[in-house]
Amino acid sequence: MDITAGTGRRTGLLAEQCESVVALGQSVDRLRILSNRTDLPTDSVVPIHGSLSEVPLAPGTFDTIVADLASLRDDVDRLSLFSTIDTLLSKRGTAFVLTEGVIQADGVADSVRRLRSVQRALHGNGGPIKTLQIAKAYGLYPSPSCPDYALDPTKRDEMRRFQTLELTARTITERAGKQILTLLRRLGLLQYALPGYLLVFSRQREPTTTDLSGGLILRGRYRSTLFDSSTDGADRIYKVPNVTTYEQFNNREQETLEYVRSTNDEITGTLPTGTRIETQFGNTRSEQQVQGTQLRNRVKRSPGSFQWVLRTGLNWIARLQQPYCEHKIERTPTEVQEFLSNSTVGIEVPAPPEPISSFETVVHGDFNQVNVFVDDTGITGVIDWEYAATAGSPFIDPTNFLLTLGVRTFGDIDTAVDRLFLQDSPFARITTEELTRYGEQVGMDPVTIVRHLPAGLQHRISVNYSYPTSLSLITIPETFAVWGRKIAGELPAIVQAVSHRAGAVSPD
Repeated sequence: MDITAGTGRRTGLLAEQCESVVALGQSVDRLRILSNRTDLPTDSVVPIHGSLSEVPLAPGTFDTIVADLASLRDDVDRLSLFSTIDTLLSKRGTAFVLTEGVIQADGVADSVRRLRSVQRALHGNGGPIKTLQIAKAYGLYPSPSCPDYALDPTKRDEMRRFQTLELTARTITERAGKQILTLLRRLGLLQYALPGYLLVFSRQREPTTTDLSGGLILRGRYRSTLFDSSTDGADRIYKVPNVTTYEQFNNREQETLEYVRSTNDEITGTLPTGTRIETQFGNTRSEQQVQGTQLRNRVKRSPGSFQWVLRTGLNWIARLQQPYCEHKIERTPTEVQEFLSNSTVGIEVPAPPEPISSFETVVHGDFNQVNVFVDDTGITGVIDWEYAATAGSPFIDPTNFLLTLGVRTFGDIDTAVDRLFLQDSPFARITTEELTRYGEQVGMDPVTIVRHLPAGLQHRISVNYSYPTSLSLITIPETFAVWGRKIAGELPAIVQAVSHRAGAVSPD
């Protein structure tokens, strides 16, 4: 039973692991959304309108109960809640309780009050949950209801890895909390003051475990990444589909990597080594972590840094594409326009004035500074091929890399477009120079490349919308749609500016 079901995202995920789920909620509208979801399996979900105290349920009914204290109304008696959970759990049942930490959006005092109520329930002599014991506690960041990271705060290796990550902060409160957490890191107190915790209560000394060992978990849009250190010290990661449907991303990644290894010897040393394994969560990818640090750590707002990062990425893309670039394909202006436009999200790109010569190539699909790892010698690894394809447009990867680098350098798409293309700046000259250099390696010119500037965005949007998604997943395609509309509107001016810098006359 999920006693705080809401619109059902967590409930739907539970339904994949359980025979049936009772979804309890006090909002009829939210339960209606839950019942009508298409992105998650809800056929085995029984929605019930009402509170836990109002619904007549037999003792010992449930093997698993999930409660999100952060989403409960302030007038809910939490001690009574735990007593009811204790009554409803079966003899070998387990309860999962999401609770806020000290640093949270509703204020320190309220968070401490909530934690104390949990502590009283846990440690009271002969208390209302005397037959339950806490079996496990996990830290959550940046919030218990919508965490990006989950970890065991008692494990030093997990805390150490967590402290090396770039923490997310979506709101003003979370940004303030992030600053406090940075201080707590330095003081060695972070494990006691995370923004949220998942407490696991069980009648058993050791609750049932999964077929994946523990470690720091990073939540992704379609897959969650489990970082695990094996006994021999070799770090491995497991890419676990959030829903069984999303195991297609693991299949896509595995099949593309196998194809690249069989057709391109130039870049095999930078490909992640891994395989597919079957777990209770679906087709999971087990992968050895690549060496080096993320390329984004080298991004600075200086022409020299920008050129080094751009050249490093484009050189690798050229090596990826060279085995396939000899077989030319001519695309008509209409075909190019249809490929780059997307009426669903309002991206309308003008047709080029004449046919364009192109080719089909392997596509990474999400080639950006986060997925590229480097050391002082160059690229050491390229990860996350879930948007990949064995045959696609050669413009997808270079345009995606260039635009993500521009936004990472300047902070937003408007400034990036101005500085990389429209203004007569050092960055614009470097952009044209490096696109020319890359184009010479694969038989394309810089003007043709920028004519296809929305290609990488369009690819990401198409892949995202090709799978059922919840509202929380739509935000990423919409971000790229905003970028695409901006670029489509400026494309004639961009083409003209790059043509001028490249020493060519625009055919427009």
